[in-house]
Amino acid sequence: MHSNIISRLEEYMTDKKLNNNQLTKIAGLSVGLVAKARKTRRGLHSESIEKILNAFPDINPSYLLTGKGEKYRKKNPVIHDSSQNINETIKILLTIIKEKDARIEELNQKIGSLKQQIGKQVEASKQQEKQDNSKKYK
Repeated sequence: MHSNIISRLEEYMTDKKLNNNQLTKIAGLSVGLVAKARKTRRGLHSESIEKILNAFPDINPSYLLTGKGEKYRKKNPVIHDSSQNINETIKILLTIIKEKDARIEELNQKIGSLKQQIGKQVEASKQQEKQDNSKKYK
């Protein structure tokens, strides 16, 4: 049993292969909240815990809060607005994908720019070499 809520949350994140950003976005938390809590080892506000428990219904609230009981719920709880939860998760995942696509495009543009710069430097180097060679043979 882990000693505090942050340790138990970290254990859950490891089990589910979630990083700070993924947990934050899926649960609808403020950017940097999970990372800060993990770094300072301080607890989370009840609103944040509620969002985490709503976003990840498989985790046992009693375990997360107190460390008592099973880590995971034995049965999936009834989610009244499951289609809404799924739609929200899809929206979040689509946003993450769009952000990644934009970052990939940005990096591709930088790569193209760097290739052009390298090409210019190679050409300038060749020109300089030609000039140096022509001076040697005069």
